[in-house]
Amino acid sequence: MTEICPQADFYILQSSDHTSRYRPLCRLLVKAWPQHQVYIHCQDADQAGYLDDFIWHCLPDSFLPHNRLSHGTATAIELGSGLQMPKHRDVLVNLAIQTPHYYQEFNRIIEFVTQDDQILRATRTHYKLYRQQGLKLQRHVL
Repeated sequence: MTEICPQADFYILQSSDHTSRYRPLCRLLVKAWPQHQVYIHCQDADQAGYLDDFIWHCLPDSFLPHNRLSHGTATAIELGSGLQMPKHRDVLVNLAIQTPHYYQEFNRIIEFVTQDDQILRATRTHYKLYRQQGLKLQRHVL
């Protein structure tokens, strides 16, 4: 049996504003749903709460069914932070400075890179980690 090699996609943004990741994330979610289940790993509960509200309003012509893991109801798009982990292992969007310890269990990992010093350093570290682990890496300049 052939083992599937997970893929990691890095979306490079020119902005240094860490919130500039949210609008392209919404566009990606529209494309991913309903074919994929997506878990968005946030830095903390505050970011998850902000993003929860942002997703409801980011694209007025689209419906993106989502929920926070802490609310208990499973949806196609889930948000969490810390040690929280969804039941599925389809797509992981990592918005946190650290990679979650279970990242290798997902089929695909997505990172949004901004020019903010902290995020830039973190995503460079993630890129090196994923490369060392043998993940298929792709860069997309937005």
